[in-house]
Amino acid sequence: ATPVLLGGVLPVLILAMETGSFGVLAEQTRRAGDSIAASARIGAIAAIIIVLAALALGMLARNRAKAETTLGFALLLPLAIPSLLIGVGLTRAWNRAGFDWFYLGDGVVVAALAARYLVFGWILVGGALSRLDDSLLESARLAGASPLKSLRGVVLPILLPTLLAGWCLAFGLTMRELDSFFMLRAGQSTLPFHL
Repeated sequence: ATPVLLGGVLPVLILAMETGSFGVLAEQTRRAGDSIAASARIGAIAAIIIVLAALALGMLARNRAKAETTLGFALLLPLAIPSLLIGVGLTRAWNRAGFDWFYLGDGVVVAALAARYLVFGWILVGGALSRLDDSLLESARLAGASPLKSLRGVVLPILLPTLLAGWCLAFGLTMRELDSFFMLRAGQSTLPFHL
């Protein structure tokens, strides 16, 4: 509770004192409402994609140590490459006739964020999947469950807390991204760009 108070509540109180009242802070929040909504929408969609992609990749790489290691290194690359460079690459790839719906909409920003932060979803979800007992899936298979039914009935209930944690982590990371938002036109409707 102390870190939340010191890192979250205290700065808001100090901002309110500096501006003279909570009214000024509320007014600025109202003015940035569209930007806050855009950031939340883009971040939530990117976080869902990150968690689902991490789950799919984790299921494919499960019990294959070499695949897990190779995939882990591959997923680190977008994090190692500067966001500005990724933004330039995405602009060059998607800023063309016929792709306005993707480039000028949320799609290109969601893609940039999902690519950049997928590694964190992979670490959480892939790690939980690798620790999942094989006998659970074998029992479901022996009972006649299809792979999809095993995923829905066995894996998802066990991994639900991890999936939620992965979503929260991904959402938090996407909400603080700045460089991609500056490079991509659709990112200019977000809160970091507004600020």
